[in-house]
Amino acid sequence: MDRSSTSTLIGRMRSLGLLDSCPAPDDRRGTIVHLSPRGRERVAATLKERGEEFYARTRDRRDEDLALLVALLARLVGDRPTA
Repeated sequence: MDRSSTSTLIGRMRSLGLLDSCPAPDDRRGTIVHLSPRGRERVAATLKERGEEFYARTRDRRDEDLALLVALLARLVGDRPTA
């Protein structure tokens, strides 16, 4: 993401009460951004919802299929380019 897109996203998330920010103590140009309590609640709820959906989609799969899925996901994550 470029700087403008990042600023827009952070501004939107702040307006929704999902982020808090404060000036960087050692750099007046910088800002430290972190999840607000409401943001943490939203993340936790979303992770729970996604976990339940994933479980619903995989609970009836064979162990061999799940092992293959895990192996493929590990390869996918391992193949990610680093910044």
